[in-house]
Amino acid sequence: MTPSSSPVRVSGAGQKTFSPGSEDYLKNPQFWEKMNNGWDEFSMPKEVARQLIAMHVKRGDSIWFVTGRSQTKTETVSKTLQDDFLIPAANMNPVIFAGDKPGQNTKTQWLQAKQIKVFYGDSDNDITAAREAAPVASACCGPPTPPISRCRWLARWARK
Repeated sequence: MTPSSSPVRVSGAGQKTFSPGSEDYLKNPQFWEKMNNGWDEFSMPKEVARQLIAMHVKRGDSIWFVTGRSQTKTETVSKTLQDDFLIPAANMNPVIFAGDKPGQNTKTQWLQAKQIKVFYGDSDNDITAAREAAPVASACCGPPTPPISRCRWLARWARK
């Protein structure tokens, strides 16, 4: 589950600014510096994410965000997420920037290394990461409003 939707990515501002007409901006370090240091201020937190995070905070869980974004020298994403979702410092961990490597699911190693027990994702790639990290990661949920049949399948898979 993506905790928020970034208008910068949705509106194409990154593409317009760094590589009009192509996806090259996704490989441009300057774009990621902007994304990881302020452009998230324009993101809209999703209510479903707010509810899930609040539940985990109430349980005393440690909260991790693992993103496929490229790592940059500095980042404000961790603070933005902590503030937007009211995550106490005791529960919050710095965002993990797994990056993108062709042919490799970069999130899997982090799920295993941090022993993340419950993992919510918003893509097929996230489902694959949870499967590959098993038995460490035991749950994954599709898009913010997935079809009910997909949720049932994921719930069955998570119980095994």
